[in-house]
Amino acid sequence: MQEFYKATSLTPLGVAKNTGFLDYDSQPSLKKNYPSFLFRYKYEDLEVLAPLMWSRFVRFETQIQGKPYKRLNTPSAGNLHPLDLYVQIRGLKGVLSGIYYIDPWEKEFVLIEEISHEGLESFVNLEYKFVGFLFFISLVPFRSVWKYRQRALRYCYLDAGHQIAAIKESAKLLSKENVHHFQLQEQDNLHKILGFRDEEFVCASLGIGDIDKTKTVKEKKEPLIYVAPTDYSSGISEGLSRLFSTQSIEPFVYKCSATKTDTLFHRASARVFLPQSLAKADLLELMQRFCISPLEIQCYTFVLAEEKIKAGLYKDGKLIKEGDFSKQLVSLLVDQRFIQRSALITFFCAKEFSVTLLAQAGAYMHHISLFTEEKGLGLSPLGAFYDAKVQEFIGTDSFILYAAALGKRGE
Repeated sequence: MQEFYKATSLTPLGVAKNTGFLDYDSQPSLKKNYPSFLFRYKYEDLEVLAPLMWSRFVRFETQIQGKPYKRLNTPSAGNLHPLDLYVQIRGLKGVLSGIYYIDPWEKEFVLIEEISHEGLESFVNLEYKFVGFLFFISLVPFRSVWKYRQRALRYCYLDAGHQIAAIKESAKLLSKENVHHFQLQEQDNLHKILGFRDEEFVCASLGIGDIDKTKTVKEKKEPLIYVAPTDYSSGISEGLSRLFSTQSIEPFVYKCSATKTDTLFHRASARVFLPQSLAKADLLELMQRFCISPLEIQCYTFVLAEEKIKAGLYKDGKLIKEGDFSKQLVSLLVDQRFIQRSALITFFCAKEFSVTLLAQAGAYMHHISLFTEEKGLGLSPLGAFYDAKVQEFIGTDSFILYAAALGKRGE
């Protein structure tokens, strides 16, 4: 995986070489288009399906240059969303048991195939029927590779972490306590059963429901219909295909932060910050949250020219390098100048590098973003940075996973 980290790292020279005109008319589609003859439930049809709706939905839409532009509740680099979400529903009153594609763009759940005695349980190592929602998160790398090339491979797993967090947040807000995070089994066979080819790969599975130990289930044998995940694709190399088909996200603990569904609906990445100090209580609470990040993740946080606490680099709540480093950080974060007015910039790092740690970083970023939303603050996740230069500037040999700017949200 260290080779994966190096191959997907950014350097000033590499960014300069790859910067050029991007024709958005050539952008691949962001969703599957299942045949119109398949049965569908609309998002608002049944209250029992609310956990699905709140897990993945369009929270904002407008028109840009005459074309529809939509944002989901889960952030994604470039708004490219290189993942899809499927769910097996079983044993819910008034709902057809089956395998569904969740289509947030059209606000509907597409029934791909009904199920009865067969199912997908064996692929998460279950012998018995799972009553409720059994989610499968898939990655469609080309949607992001089209723009971000090799770096997109990290964004896929960061996005998956955000989606895992969104599922768990929706379950918590709807008082669904029985949430499971499963380890995938027999991924190659699972891809075949779901009707995937070499453009799409399952990376994680979660469940909201219960295991019925009175009823065994047979493994599904016949594949679902194939539907292309993009309107065109250039494919990916054999090596990358092998990586995606074998690397799954291991289960990890996630602590929810949202206290109301409005938080999920209004969460948005900040792109403008006001040059104002944070309230001292908010500043200290954010610093504390970075001190209690998941065990494997370390947080290095820069305070930028704040009046209430010394500007500089902090780790575990302690100042380790004093000074206003806002200009250097803009350079390290690939000249994203809007961050210069933020109050804090934090980097998530880890001693190891894996797809699971990338997903953990994405999930923890989701946790922080919902917390800042409820505080009326702004957060902008940042996946682009010069890896080696950030490591050198911070003074660490840890792998840099993710970054964020936080502050007073502007209009």
